[in-house]
Amino acid sequence: MIGGTARLETDRESPTWFGANVYKYGGYLIGDIPVVGEHLQTAVDQAISSWLEHESRVIDQRMEDYTAEYYGTENEYLAEMTRQWLQSNPAPPRYGDADAGQWPTDVAQEIQLGARAGHDDAEELRGHRS
Repeated sequence: MIGGTARLETDRESPTWFGANVYKYGGYLIGDIPVVGEHLQTAVDQAISSWLEHESRVIDQRMEDYTAEYYGTENEYLAEMTRQWLQSNPAPPRYGDADAGQWPTDVAQEIQLGARAGHDDAEELRGHRS
């Protein structure tokens, strides 16, 4: 039963847990009211559906804000590294005049790939320590 307890604790953190319980118990009680029960049940369904959609939008917005903040700082750092590298390292002759505009893009890609590779290596090392 340990798994069931862990699931219950996890579920309580989710807005769907509250909505599911309100729907389950509230719907049971409301549905049994003579004459108006079905109409009230429909209203409860609509209210809970709207509430869950709202909660989902709030969670999505928080994730977008967090992602933008987290990666924004990293991208600013990498963009500055790229800018400094390009100041000191003009495009090599193999790029020629026609492809000279591609040089900054290639440099930025290589710096980002290097940062990602370093991050992956650090994550792998961290995993070996535990």
